Amino acid sequence: MNKLNKKIQLLIKQIIIFLCFITLVNPQLKASINKENQIYEIIEKFTKKSSKNWSEDKLLKTIRIPQTIILEADSRIYFSGCYRRGEKLKTIEGSSYCDSSHTIYLTKEDVEDFYKLSKSYGLIYLLGHEWSHALQHAFLSQLDYPARELQSDCMAGKQVSLFHSELNKSSILSLARLILHIGGPNHGEGSQRAFAFLTGAGIIDGNCEDESMKKLARNKKIAEKKIKKLMKDFDIKE
Repeated sequence: MNKLNKKIQLLIKQIIIFLCFITLVNPQLKASINKENQIYEIIEKFTKKSSKNWSEDKLLKTIRIPQTIILEADSRIYFSGCYRRGEKLKTIEGSSYCDSSHTIYLTKEDVEDFYKLSKSYGLIYLLGHEWSHALQHAFLSQLDYPARELQSDCMAGKQVSLFHSELNKSSILSLARLILHIGGPNHGEGSQRAFAFLTGAGIIDGNCEDESMKKLARNKKIAEKKIKKLMKDFDIKE
């Protein structure tokens, strides 16, 4: 028995040495591990802070804190009771919030892409957007689309500004430029989404209240004009 234990201990040591060696001689593997650690550190920090705020709110503390699950895109879920635009959700195609199970689903692809494109700013935007949907559900929001999505973008901007003690305007505007490319009928045009995000982040004057978001949903041209000017000024400064 002692001989067997010694063999097992020796094998474990050899595995550890091998893994250390591989990590040292393979910079790409080391970089990948570091990136993953940084991503999960940000997610954990955001979730802890948001959960604390949730549990301290007079109304929210009576409601269960939303759980966050990270999975592969196209993962199938069964008997979740989740719906999207009135259709039963069977496959997680992208990051989303499910009100019936009070669950935030983040796909690994979205997490990695947003982090790659805009580091912690992009990741907090993704987390903040879905977390905001959980808040809307908790407060029984009656907003229709796309105002509902624009409000989540606005509150995500607020989360980004709160998460970073020293807000980097360049990073904020770079992220807004990316948001310009992820518009759609239900979420609002890219310019409207960027406008909402920058409003929440404090770059554009305004607020995330229902009436403001309804107004933004009705006024594409105003958003386009404002964002176009902001991006033009940003390019000149860059």
